Amino acid sequence: MVLFFSYLLYFILFIALPIVFLITYRHKSSNPNLPPGRMGWPIIGETLEFALACQGGNPERFLNDRMNKYSPQVFKTSLLEANMAVMCGASGNKFLFSNEDKLVVSWWQRSMKKILCFPSVFNETLTRDNFRPPTFLPEFLKPEALQHYIVTMDSMASEHIELNWSPNREILNEGFLSVPIDIPGTTFNRALKASKFIHNELLEVIRKRKMELEQKGDSATRDLLSHMLLASDENCNVKSEMEISTQVICLLFATHHTTSSVITFILKYLAEFPDVYSKVLKEQMEIAESKGPEGFLKWDDIQKMKYTWNVANETMRLTPPVQGTFREAITDFTYAGFTIPKGWKVCHI
Repeated sequence: MVLFFSYLLYFILFIALPIVFLITYRHKSSNPNLPPGRMGWPIIGETLEFALACQGGNPERFLNDRMNKYSPQVFKTSLLEANMAVMCGASGNKFLFSNEDKLVVSWWQRSMKKILCFPSVFNETLTRDNFRPPTFLPEFLKPEALQHYIVTMDSMASEHIELNWSPNREILNEGFLSVPIDIPGTTFNRALKASKFIHNELLEVIRKRKMELEQKGDSATRDLLSHMLLASDENCNVKSEMEISTQVICLLFATHHTTSSVITFILKYLAEFPDVYSKVLKEQMEIAESKGPEGFLKWDDIQKMKYTWNVANETMRLTPPVQGTFREAITDFTYAGFTIPKGWKVCHI
């Protein structure tokens, strides 16, 4: 055993690390016009620094420090085992979205795919053609469909406020930006266990609904999950239970982060603008008084929240709820006077 570890240490110090440094040096020298910044340690880059900033509740410190030191438009770093260019501000956001599938494509980091249990059909880079949401999904997000779930959403929101989020959900989220080392005690290992727990819970719900559809046919519950189970592709193939479970988790995370982000910034702006807060409070209290302490919200009540809705829209204009999107460069391109090499990952903040 001692001999084994001696050979392992020798390999790391005298073979592996020199090769990594050589590759890094050659890569840098072949692209002299890279964005300003630093790459950190070989392989892990600046992931640990970013993770520590996130755990300390101040991830913007990591980003703002580099924007101030290097460039407010774009800087380079190495995160999540990848060389990365971080684009900043509205111009970076516009550039990425206007060049989707032209210069860049969506990218999912390996730890994210492993935690979410992505099927093997998904590649490191995903185009719009090989990873589209279900075609029937927009039908379930229209106001006409959502109004049937107002009472359910209201009751669940009340329960959420009282019980807080499930610990497994938060652990899963932390694992997305962790170093993908799967050994007991690491954040990534805990995230994998949390993922397994959530998948098992969802798979149980999926199997029950599957059985209900088989037994009751047209009289069974017809919601998003039912449509996901019944939908087929052009070859009449239906998705597996694990694929559906993964899609449900992705939908849960997408709606959770965007909604919670908007709510957080709404509260921030309400605290900064007392006159706006007073108008929102007045509108909400009028609706609450008309309902009584035990009454749930209805669709008509939502229609009365005109000023509140304007506040939500203005909040999303000032602070978009989706940030930190990951892409991969599919060709060399220039941004803000700097070269972004093919294969580099691109992130927007």
